Amino acid sequence: MLSVATATALAAAGILWEPQPGDRFAISSPELDGDQFWISELTIEVHHYQDETVLGFNGTT
Repeated sequence: MLSVATATALAAAGILWEPQPGDRFAISSPELDGDQFWISELTIEVHHYQDETVLGFNGTT
């Protein structure tokens, strides 16, 4: 895994990132500082029913 500083330097040098499943990334924004996201082939849908919430895990291949 690259540090944010290394990733920023690579982007500034023109190196393009080709996202792959499992890759993690950060978004440069004060609101998201410290948050990590990752590329996934899995979609999770939230279903709200009368008195409960159910998470549905659906593959997207």
